[in-house]
Amino acid sequence: MKIALWLTNELKNIGLGNLKFNLEMTDKFISEYDHETNTVYISEYVDSVVGKIGRFMGGRPNDVKHSYRHEIGHAFLNSIWDVTSHKRFIETFGDVDQDYNEYGIYRSVLLQHDNNYVSKYAQTHPEEDFAEVFAEYMEASGCVYEEDSPEVEKKKDYIEYLIKKYGS
Repeated sequence: MKIALWLTNELKNIGLGNLKFNLEMTDKFISEYDHETNTVYISEYVDSVVGKIGRFMGGRPNDVKHSYRHEIGHAFLNSIWDVTSHKRFIETFGDVDQDYNEYGIYRSVLLQHDNNYVSKYAQTHPEEDFAEVFAEYMEASGCVYEEDSPEVEKKKDYIEYLIKKYGS
């Protein structure tokens, strides 16, 4: 599947015009990124009631484009994976080696929103935190919440640094 023109332009605008990944539709109920095949899978249900409930449960904005941006955040992180062992990454987002299986979108429903994260879903794992902040960083409209905390701003600054360092 070809990458949508709006998305291609957004990636160019933030300096990631050369980021390479595959994009495919899936009949699963969630969008996801497969690091082994470097493929962003977008759920065909992303704009359905099921997709909207899933985004609500994760505390994400009710925007189909957010799913694309979030999963591309995973693709970008995968392309620079070595940074996840750097001290600054760990201090900013956490240790990606922590168990991922005990976390997830359904668990995020039970969480209270912590203002040090852009969404409840971002609180579930450092990789999700990175992808959620990346998605917000890409959004021209700005914040998911009315005002970001200094901790979230620090995360956005770090993503901007990574884009400038590793982008096109």
